[in-house]
Amino acid sequence: MTSSDVENIFSLLNQNNISLEELFNNFLQKFPQENKRLILCHTLGQLIKNLVIFPKESERIIAIFIIYSVYLLNPESNKTLLFSIYQILKDRLYSNNSSEQNRNIIIEIYSIYSIIIDTKEASKRSVTQLLYDCNNNIINPQPDEIQFLFKKLAEELRNKYNVEGCDETNILPISNENISILKNQNINYIDDVSVIAKEILSNSESNKLVFIPPIINPVPPLYPFNKKEVIWLAPEEITHDLEWDYNMGKDYSKRDKIRHLMELSLKTQLSIHQQELVIQELKKDRKLKYICDITYEKFPKLVENNSKIAIVVLRQLINSPKFNNYLQILVNINISLASMEVVNNIAKAANFPNDLLHTYISNCISACEKKNNDTYIQCRQARLVCVFLQSLIRNKLLPIDEFFIEIQAFCVQFSKIREAVALFKTLNTLQKGKNDV
Repeated sequence: MTSSDVENIFSLLNQNNISLEELFNNFLQKFPQENKRLILCHTLGQLIKNLVIFPKESERIIAIFIIYSVYLLNPESNKTLLFSIYQILKDRLYSNNSSEQNRNIIIEIYSIYSIIIDTKEASKRSVTQLLYDCNNNIINPQPDEIQFLFKKLAEELRNKYNVEGCDETNILPISNENISILKNQNINYIDDVSVIAKEILSNSESNKLVFIPPIINPVPPLYPFNKKEVIWLAPEEITHDLEWDYNMGKDYSKRDKIRHLMELSLKTQLSIHQQELVIQELKKDRKLKYICDITYEKFPKLVENNSKIAIVVLRQLINSPKFNNYLQILVNINISLASMEVVNNIAKAANFPNDLLHTYISNCISACEKKNNDTYIQCRQARLVCVFLQSLIRNKLLPIDEFFIEIQAFCVQFSKIREAVALFKTLNTLQKGKNDV
């Protein structure tokens, strides 16, 4: 391939404002020899697979249009070009790049779809118009339509051309020997792709680079079966459907930040601003709590360090089958102001099972009754329990008949505490009211 050939092809790739039909006619005029067209198309097919070598969308789309149009001139002879298109589409569909690159890839998939499905209509547009239509959803194929196109190309290669099991490993664009040739030439990094291509494709030493087309061999015929032969058991091949990733290109930076804050909330108390941010995002996306992976083992730490977040998580799990499991863990954790706050809030929001509530109240009373060298801490804990029980009674969340004797005995034991006296009076008043009725 001469230097002028490389210049001609790259001059065509930069003609963004003329119709693709006119551009292809220019290509035919500049390269009238069929053999040279095939070499150029195979070379372009290898290069445009790499987004780094061909970073411009417009150049890649023009190259794909030229390859497909050359294939249509003589489909039987140029069937390897259809396989190149198939491989390019496959690479784009299964790509794993950054969000910005993913957006460009989606536009490229739309453009390939338009070129193959309606070549005549696409050829009337310039590449600039085609990219504009794809960017603005004028050309907006659905995932199932793209899946149909992908299957159609595969079936055409399989049925029409008898192509089976073609794989990327059959293609050797640049070998280790070729790389050493380039290193010996001391080719420096150049931003201009056309300069690099000219150096690689037209240099006498670099002509040793291998740009062979994909090897497409027909399936060998089967020999007649002999009854004396052992039957070879071949299980049916499993075919997988193409699934569209609807999350492709989304920004997950905020979700990752919330996950980090949730991990941090298990170790320490978050600031007020951080707590508000986590609660706000949890309310926006109810699935976020599952992504944050708050397991049964981690839940007690969340309650102790950030009870407000624990309340939001539990409220969202009310209709979940796992809700009672979390309550079981909640009523058996260490008695503290944070756990009382969570139990109180959840009892208001949901039907708290009486047996679990009884377990928690019994644990509260037992914690206060334990002998403690520090009388102040014991009295403080008893006050918290009294206030907690008053709140439950006030909101009619505590069945008095079931807990009357146990709570009354607790009030008598801590009768020196003002809150215990007030709780005792409340119990007697409620009990007297019931007796009068």
